[in-house]
Amino acid sequence: MKPSLSEGSEHEGLAPWKISENEFPVQGTPVDKLKFFLEFAILAPSSHNTQPWTFRISDNNTIHLYSDRIRALPVVDPDDRELTISCGSALFNLQLAVSYFGYKFETSLLPREEESDHDLLAAVKVTDIDEKLEKTKDEGLKRLFNSITHRRTNRFRFDEKEISEEILSNLQFIAQKYENVWFHIEKKKKEKEQLAKLVTEGDLIQMSDKKFRRELASWIHTNRSHLMDGMPGYAFGFGDIMSLVGPFVIRTFDFGKGQAAKDKELAIGSPVLLVIGTNADNTISWLNAGLSLSNMLLYLKTENLWCSYLNQPIEVPHLRKRLGSLIPGHSDTNPQLLLRLGYSNREVLPTPRRSIEQVMIREEDSHT
Repeated sequence: MKPSLSEGSEHEGLAPWKISENEFPVQGTPVDKLKFFLEFAILAPSSHNTQPWTFRISDNNTIHLYSDRIRALPVVDPDDRELTISCGSALFNLQLAVSYFGYKFETSLLPREEESDHDLLAAVKVTDIDEKLEKTKDEGLKRLFNSITHRRTNRFRFDEKEISEEILSNLQFIAQKYENVWFHIEKKKKEKEQLAKLVTEGDLIQMSDKKFRRELASWIHTNRSHLMDGMPGYAFGFGDIMSLVGPFVIRTFDFGKGQAAKDKELAIGSPVLLVIGTNADNTISWLNAGLSLSNMLLYLKTENLWCSYLNQPIEVPHLRKRLGSLIPGHSDTNPQLLLRLGYSNREVLPTPRRSIEQVMIREEDSHT
């Protein structure tokens, strides 16, 4: 029997996925409206579903986005690169929600308001929040927004159906909107095999590292867990029993060969592999990579396409350089993400999310 969101509806962590635009507080206060926009920001993807973000609403109708480094992954992401990309994805969802409901905003990246604000990544000021506005009439924005609650990471096999050139060209257009962001599409079998080889090498290296396995296992939970972050076993296709023993198996055994074989098959068998990269390798670039990632994922969802990540060769420094050398014209730049794209009829359940209350910083707390 196929899983469904209704079957898991008793899990509080899945409630955020049921947010409806009809719940928008038209008669509410500016803070009510700003908090409602954040309901869509928290549905962004993040590494291991760590949700490494917090938000603060200030008196001038500004939402501040902070990195939550308590949720960092020091083994797989020692520089907080993927953490920052995740926050960039949440930022895009926030901007999209504001635009969808007809409001205008101004975004500042890395606004150092105080010397102590090292974790402040962005500030989004909604300039007309006191007005009662109509929702956007832009059909493209509507489709993107409506995809937020339907986007998932699909870790399973994709169909062989080809992806049209029009869709791939639209991805190129999206990438060009973000400063210093580039992307590369690979459809040819030989080139996909080269990328798959790096993925398998990454699997073998990472899975042989006990610290990596412990960190990964700490974010994988049982199917019946009520934790509001991390990856339930069902996201990997685990049944209830396997989800109970999975974390122990991951911590205890080096199963790199099996994982490498599986990921090689997934990579080569996917119609398209996609590399997102940046010309620089700094916080601003990572934020822009995250913005473009969420934009692309939501656009692809409007076309009924699924995505998942094969970031292993980007997470291993010497493999990252080799990956860059395979990208024409970008050998001296910085790959940030490796994704596979494809069609699938398989239903995929969402992963849990923390509530708005759990990711909000109260104004008084920011001064303590």
